[in-house]
Amino acid sequence: MTALVPLAAPVGPAFGYWELTPQVDVGITTENNPRYISDEAEAAQNAINPAATANVLGVFTDALVRGAYKTPTSEISLTPRIRNTNYLKSNKDLNDDDLYVDLLGEHVGALGSIALSGRYQETGIRTSEFESATPSNPDDPGPVTGGSGRFSEDTQKTWNLRPSLTYQLSTRNLIGISGQFAETTYDEGREVLLSSRDYLDYTYSSVDVSLRHVLDARNYFALALNGGNFLADEAGRLFSNSSDSFGITGAYNRIFSDTLSGSITLGVTRSSIDVAGIIGGFDPLTGALCLPSNPCSTSNEERNFVGSLDLRKRSELTILNFSVGSQIAPRSDGTEVIQEQVRLYVDRRLTTRLGVTLGGLYSRESAVGQIFQPETASLGLARQDRDYFTVDTGLSWRLTETLSVYGTYSYVSDTTDLIAGGNVHQTNNRLYLGVRYRGVGIRR
Repeated sequence: MTALVPLAAPVGPAFGYWELTPQVDVGITTENNPRYISDEAEAAQNAINPAATANVLGVFTDALVRGAYKTPTSEISLTPRIRNTNYLKSNKDLNDDDLYVDLLGEHVGALGSIALSGRYQETGIRTSEFESATPSNPDDPGPVTGGSGRFSEDTQKTWNLRPSLTYQLSTRNLIGISGQFAETTYDEGREVLLSSRDYLDYTYSSVDVSLRHVLDARNYFALALNGGNFLADEAGRLFSNSSDSFGITGAYNRIFSDTLSGSITLGVTRSSIDVAGIIGGFDPLTGALCLPSNPCSTSNEERNFVGSLDLRKRSELTILNFSVGSQIAPRSDGTEVIQEQVRLYVDRRLTTRLGVTLGGLYSRESAVGQIFQPETASLGLARQDRDYFTVDTGLSWRLTETLSVYGTYSYVSDTTDLIAGGNVHQTNNRLYLGVRYRGVGIRR
């Protein structure tokens, strides 16, 4: 709900054209803690072998091509992308072959619009469990995701579909319906005990029905009802987690100028959580021991406030995104979390050749209605909190219209509180140096 739907469709000739835009990146990367070893484990390792180092050096290749068909009222685009990272032989377990496919279809008519976006991605969990502060597309909505941040050679596969429909009821009132369906599976490539909690396949779906009232060309209000379902349930696992949520939100959007816009959203969500297959500890109601032959189950209800504050600037030389908010999101350990996040991204062209980027993300997570211990699936009354912080900085120099060189630095800090007490702290520093070719686009 960040843009007004035109009150009338564009009028013009019904012509269309194809456009293909390739992009290729090649370069080197280095990290000082690629396996995200905790500070405590690193200190113990250094005490045994002071000369040991976790620094690694790798080579990456990133290639994509964006194909689009456009008319005055419609657009269909398909963007496949492959990213390969190879490290020295002694660190080949870090190698990644990541695949992404993005689809977008949109049509704008005289009384509204219809759209469908989708993504398939197949990535190494080491690269997918931590969020980046730099968006792949600054105009895309923020991700609804979470992660445990544990290192693994395993693979994550995700399907994500987002349909939406907007219809103009009157000159100033529009109704909108949007949805989301995501399915995430893990290929762990090894035997996992029934009581293991490494990663758990899950589905996440939601629907949103909104009524928008346009005050004028620069302001509108919106009221929305939304519902969602989260299900973590995998064959061969005793543990399962299901939650249904229902909420109401209100939003106000303002266009301050031709380059600056902002919005504020406030709401409340009520979640109903059912957890089964719990092993370890005692059932709080019956006092029975939770065994594999007699696992426990429990349920809970919780109310959470959600909302966000967003600012967006778009000019010839500057792209700026800023947001602060709270949302419910899935995680790979079979739980849902409340994510309280602050995001900042700035892309500024200083000269015709020199550009600078800065991205920052702080996220604090706590499980929705958590009444079990995530690592062991045993009962507990504490909540497991996680603090995640990452920052990206980058410089780029344009050599020609299609060729540029760049360097980026990323820092990650992750702290997870343990139910038994204390916490686990992980950090990683990463540097990229690369060359990028971006075609001007082939039109037919």
